[in-house]
Order: sequence, then structure tokens, then C-alpha cells
Amino acid sequence: MIRYNSIRNYLLGLLTFTFVLFSSCSTTTDTPEQAKTEKMDEATEDLTEAKEDLAKAEKEYQEKYAEFKINSESKLSENEKTIAELKVDIKNRRKNVKDDFNKRIEEIEQKNRELKVKVNEYKEEGSDNWEAFKVDFNRDLDTLGKDIKDLMKNDKK
Repeated sequence: MIRYNSIRNYLLGLLTFTFVLFSSCSTTTDTPEQAKTEKMDEATEDLTEAKEDLAKAEKEYQEKYAEFKINSESKLSENEKTIAELKVDIKNRRKNVKDDFNKRIEEIEQKNRELKVKVNEYKEEGSDNWEAFKVDFNRDLDTLGKDIKDLMKNDKK
């Protein structure tokens, strides 16, 4: 009887183990159509996420460009005011100094106009081109600012 109970318990344990093992395994198998549908759903989700990311990046770019443009236009307007002040100051100069000074003011004024056109006509051409444009534009704007300051220093001499 002892042997019978131990064999029975052994078989009952083995049966339970087998049942648990098989019940924990997935018994559903996807048909090829189900697999295709799942892949299509995943691809659709990925596409939707990509479109959202693109829209977000576009919005961020537009905001950054608008901020850059406002700041640049403000600096260019300040340059215009300074140039106008220099033009008023030139009226009290001698003729030979006046001509040279006037020529330099015209050159600076032309550079300022060109930068204004450049910032207003910029078209999106990718993030690398945007970064290159900003660096180039800021360099030109800084150079123009330096030229104006140099001219003002010479004006006071």
C-alpha cells in the first residue's frame, strides 16, 4: 500500500507538472493574416509617431527661426538708428573728411540692408543648413556692428 501511494503521488505530481507546463505555454498560433495585420498595425503606429515627431520638430524650428528673426531685425534696426545718427553728425565736418566718412557710412548702410534681406528671404533647407546660416549671419552681423563702432570711434577723434 505504501508503494501504491508513492507511485500514485508521483504520477499525480507528474501530471500536475505537465498540466502547468502546457497551460503556461501559449496555445494560440497566429495565422499568416493575423501576423500581417499585426505588422500593419505596428507600421501604422510607427508612421503616426514619425508624423507627430516631424510636426513637433517643424514647430520647434519655426519657433526658433521666428525668435532668431525678431532678434536679428532688432539688431538691424538699432544699426539703422546709429547710421542715421552718424549721418546727422557728418554735416558738421570739413569737405575732405565728410566725403570719406560718407562713403564708409554708405558701405555700412548697404551691408545692413543686405543682412535684412538675407534674414527675411531665408528658406528652410534642413537643420545643417539652418545652423550654417545662423553662424554665417551672426558673423556678418557682428562684423557690421564692429564696423559701426570703429566708425563711431573715428567720428569722435
